[in-house]
Amino acid sequence: MKLLILNIVAWLFLASCSTEYDKKLVEEETHVLQGDVPDQTSRNIEVLFTDSNVTKAILKAGRARIYSNSRETILDSSVYIDFFDRKTGKKDSYLIADSARIDDETQNMVAVGNVFFKSDSQQSSLKTNKLYWNNQTRKFYTDEFVVYDNPREHFEGYGFESDENLTNSTIYKISNSTINKVSGEQK
Repeated sequence: MKLLILNIVAWLFLASCSTEYDKKLVEEETHVLQGDVPDQTSRNIEVLFTDSNVTKAILKAGRARIYSNSRETILDSSVYIDFFDRKTGKKDSYLIADSARIDDETQNMVAVGNVFFKSDSQQSSLKTNKLYWNNQTRKFYTDEFVVYDNPREHFEGYGFESDENLTNSTIYKISNSTINKVSGEQK
């Protein structure tokens, strides 16, 4: 009887534990159950994105899995992307996330988990849990909670849209904002 109770308590404890590892296993099992196993798996990848010999971005991830049937690439184990200014060729911004999913046809992306996006040229940053990239419009967006900072302002809210270097940014539902002191004055 004690062994049965001990087993039940242990099972309940393990069942209540939810980890990122468990989420990844569920994601992998979903693909396998659908009969979609990765055609390619790579570790410690670095991909260079260019257009007419101009570097647009450099993507790094701990692991990439390419699924031909669903036409998507899943990146995990830390995703890091450098974005480069089209005119100057210099690094302009970067994005960090726990994982990302890329639609191989449209090149649209969703970055998930501890997403941090920073524009060096604008000295602006964004934190959220999920951020979408539309390759055609070249815009980032989300309906999730966001924290946006620049040298003059701090915003928190829900819903966000911006171009790729945080020049034209919109938060749709602001829940908190403050104006930072500039040159010793409150603006």
